[in-house]
Amino acid sequence: MAYEASRVGGSREKALGHYQRALALGKGKSPSIWLAWAERVSVLEQNRREFEDLIERALAFDVEAHPSNRLLNLLAQRRGRWLRGNVDELFLEGN
Repeated sequence: MAYEASRVGGSREKALGHYQRALALGKGKSPSIWLAWAERVSVLEQNRREFEDLIERALAFDVEAHPSNRLLNLLAQRRGRWLRGNVDELFLEGN
């Protein structure tokens, strides 16, 4: 998904298909996929609202719900906090 979304000549539709497949396979065990979409697609499209919604969703994720993914999920939330704190650097004014 990240590669397809960010490559020159990439297809948003293909990236979306990969994103939806990753969501289905992940079964809600990790917020990383939301961050990947936010960082790769929402920023590229300058969709600040979608970006902020996905970041907040990742930050609200209960890391204790899936103990085997706890470290991964804590790291994802750390990245989410960084992204939230740098949102003005990622989006043009007026969005």
